[in-house]
Amino acid sequence: MTFAFDMVRYVFAEGLVGDKVVLDAATGKGYGAYHLAKVGKARRVIGVDLDEEALNYARTMHQVPNGSFEKMDVTCMNFPAASFDAVVSFETLEHISPFRTGRFIEEVVRVLKPDGMFVISTPNRPVYSAISHTRGHINEMDYGELRDLLSAYFADCRFYVQGKNWLEHLEAKGPPGVVARAWAVLMSHLCWLRIPLSHSAIGRWAAERRFERLLDERRVRPALSWGDVRDCLIQLAICRNPRKSCCETT
Repeated sequence: MTFAFDMVRYVFAEGLVGDKVVLDAATGKGYGAYHLAKVGKARRVIGVDLDEEALNYARTMHQVPNGSFEKMDVTCMNFPAASFDAVVSFETLEHISPFRTGRFIEEVVRVLKPDGMFVISTPNRPVYSAISHTRGHINEMDYGELRDLLSAYFADCRFYVQGKNWLEHLEAKGPPGVVARAWAVLMSHLCWLRIPLSHSAIGRWAAERRFERLLDERRVRPALSWGDVRDCLIQLAICRNPRKSCCETT
C-alpha cells in the first residue's frame, strides 16, 4: 500500500514541476525524485535525506542527468536562500519532532524563491492512527493542526486529500487476502516501471482494470468540504506566497 500511495503523490506533483528547479526533501530511496526529473520534466531535482543507505540506493538506481542526491538534514539545509522553484516533501512532517517542525518549514521558506511553491503531504492522524501505528511517526497531525502550521508560513494554502473516506472504504471492502495484497503491490511497481504485464489482450485488459481501481482508490483529490479532510487517510497541500518575514530572525 505504501509504495502505491507514494507514487500517486509524485504523479500528482509531476504536473507542477515542469522546467523548475526542485528540492525533494526527505527523498528516501529517490524514486520520487527520479519521477519528477524524468516524467515531470523538471529542469533539475535535488533529493536530500539523512539515511546514507537510502541515498546510496538512490544514487545507484535512480540517478539521472538532471538530478542528484545529497545527505542533509531538512531542518538545517546547506542551500543558499531562494534556491528552488518548488520544494516537494511527502510523508516527512510526522517523522520530525514537534519542537523542530517549525524549523523545517522555516527552512523550506528560506530556500524557496518568492514565487515558489511547497507541496507537502502527511497522514491525517484521526484516520491513520485508527488503522496503523507506524514506527518513527512522532508527530502526526489532523487537518486543523496542519492548516494552522502552514498558514503561519504561507499566504496561500490549497488542501487536497488522498484515501477519501478511507475507513468506510476499508469496511466496505473487507480485509484483503494475501493474494490481493501481493497483486496490488506487484501492479503498482510494474505499472510505475512501465513493464509489460501481459502479451495477451485479455491479460492487458484485466491488468489495466485492476490498476485503474488501485489508482482511483489512492487518487489525490481537492478537499471540497470539511468531511473530505476529516475522513481522508492522507492530507496534502500546495502552498504559495511564502511569508518571508516570519523567518527573517532565524
